[in-house]
Amino acid sequence: MTWPETVSDAPGGGGTSLAPGGGYLIDRVVEGDTVTEVLNYVAFNKDDLIAKVRMKAELALRAGTITLDEKRNPVKPAVVLKVEEGKFKYVSTVAP
Repeated sequence: MTWPETVSDAPGGGGTSLAPGGGYLIDRVVEGDTVTEVLNYVAFNKDDLIAKVRMKAELALRAGTITLDEKRNPVKPAVVLKVEEGKFKYVSTVAP
């Protein structure tokens, strides 16, 4: 099998080429969709999503499941799980 000299020579095109000595070079950048456009493709509204995340965060702060440090950064313990026989099993909770 022979590889194309540039990715744009390959089926589907592209914007990279092989660098001398190995690796790749970026020949051109293709601008993608915005986050809002992608969310709309999957039937999510950006404003609704922001409102729901804000509501959940405020509820967690009021309930004490998330706290703020002295710099007002959110602090929340992490739960450690392991997979045993295809199922998640609780191992421990790690505080920051």
